[in-house]
Amino acid sequence: MSAISTKTKKYLQNLYTVFDTKRNEDNAGPMKAYMKNHFEFFGVKATERRLLMRNFIIENGFPESKIDFISQCWLYPEREMQICGMEILFKMKNNIKKEDIDLLEFIIVNKSWWDSVDFIAANIVGHYFFTFPEEIKNITGKWSVSENIWLNRTCLLFQLKYKDYTDFKLLQTFIHRHKYSNEFFLQKAIGWALRQYAKTSPKEVRAFVTETELKPLSRREALKNFS
Repeated sequence: MSAISTKTKKYLQNLYTVFDTKRNEDNAGPMKAYMKNHFEFFGVKATERRLLMRNFIIENGFPESKIDFISQCWLYPEREMQICGMEILFKMKNNIKKEDIDLLEFIIVNKSWWDSVDFIAANIVGHYFFTFPEEIKNITGKWSVSENIWLNRTCLLFQLKYKDYTDFKLLQTFIHRHKYSNEFFLQKAIGWALRQYAKTSPKEVRAFVTETELKPLSRREALKNFS
């Protein structure tokens, strides 16, 4: 990646300063523990973070280069910088381009954990594939067989908000591919995806779960809202 512009550097510095001045070690410790000590934190909780973000965007607008900005956000140790990066990217979703898939894959497979991957999958990748449906087969064809569980999970979750537009046959393909996995995050994603689609088509989901051999966690999650 080429050197980032002075304008993007300044934008990043300003964003970092906003959160650094609100650093709270009393909050940071429990937040770090909740994330299994994978990340450092400023200790800024969600409600305050969203307010700070809102005011920051009002004052500074959006970054000049989303690719440079997001890539740099992923270099910071504090988790809030990745959260801000993906939330700003979501706010810029209407400007998404086909070639942005490389950026999306980068933020899925780097500093991966459920908090980032789930937001990216349902909100950003979901929007990307809704905008460029011709890319679904090629990209998910690679991601769903990847050794990276977070790419697998993204395939299972990107249709969470599609409702009637859900390609249930495609979702079933991904489920069958991973239904025997012992990976918690894949078992959970299978159940979550089915439970969500059940809000749109409960009979289809119940029939699928009845006919399909699923791990207990996946089955339990899928049927959570059934009486």
